[in-house]
Amino acid sequence: MKYKAFISYSHSCRQLASALEVALQRFGNPWHELTSIPVFRDTTNLSATPELWPKIQEALNDSEYFLLLASEESARSKWVTKEIQYWRDFRDVSRLLLLLADGQIKWDDQAGDFDFEKTTALPEVISKTFFMEPLYADFREIKPEHYDLSHPGFCDRIATVAAPLRGKSKDELFGIQVSAQVIAEAQRLIAEAELSLFNGFPERSLLLSCAALRLTQDRGEPRLPRAKAILRSGLNQFGGWPLGPVGSNINALPFVFSPDNHRLHMTGEDGKTRMLDLDDVTADTACSILETDETLPELAKEPSNTSPDGRWLMHYDDTSYLVDLQSDDPSQAYPLPSYGGMIWKHAFSPDSL
Repeated sequence: MKYKAFISYSHSCRQLASALEVALQRFGNPWHELTSIPVFRDTTNLSATPELWPKIQEALNDSEYFLLLASEESARSKWVTKEIQYWRDFRDVSRLLLLLADGQIKWDDQAGDFDFEKTTALPEVISKTFFMEPLYADFREIKPEHYDLSHPGFCDRIATVAAPLRGKSKDELFGIQVSAQVIAEAQRLIAEAELSLFNGFPERSLLLSCAALRLTQDRGEPRLPRAKAILRSGLNQFGGWPLGPVGSNINALPFVFSPDNHRLHMTGEDGKTRMLDLDDVTADTACSILETDETLPELAKEPSNTSPDGRWLMHYDDTSYLVDLQSDDPSQAYPLPSYGGMIWKHAFSPDSL
């Protein structure tokens, strides 16, 4: 089929029909898929032509579902009536879905049909189409300014319509939609990070790229390679220079890397300096330890967040972590021991020597 759905509507519902078309194409579409479901709507797909009805017939034949945007005007429309009649005669009536824009739909259980004395939104040509009361998505309470997937009410009704079209449950579709929104926000952050880096603001670029990585990590989504690439590019621009003052943070650790970046020297609150072997990094501990009573050199008083070669990143909150930015997973953090005291400061050698 060329189209997933054919939208039948009157011109009074033009704004809702347009929003419906866009929303159905976007909602439940996985972020890694570039294509969306095709929807036929006459003002979008037909130009002014005297052969209008044959074109509509062709679109009806090429559509899997018929979406009737029911309203008081559509109940009086000769085109809507003709489209419903054609679908009843030649297509699968179980794939005729109702969406209520205005007016009333009343079902008579005893007659097993709509009560057309009280129903104002449907033409009588639809009589006896359904053997039991059909479910329908009710858009009457949604204001035109809320015809957007960011509005919960509109989004819920779109999910009701999209579920049979996509062959998935509403819960599945909402999960896909949330995933797509997370990735879209991460991509926005990445774009801003790249622009900041291009315009000479590496500090802002680092914050944005880190935010993108953290967002996808926290939401259980795949990390975007572009975010990691921009993060590394931003770090390389610093070449080990300080990123900003951290002395006010009592959880920072004083440390300095060796010239070959194989060892890390750091000082705990007990005044002892330890040499840690970075080649022994594991998931449980940062490295093996050698202790000395010597203190770090003066350059350790200048705070920085990355090693001079841009490989190692020092991160701290309640615990200090060492991150290998050249690994396949730069978000993997290795905890550093605190040696029984509060961590208060950290530093890198600015010249890698």
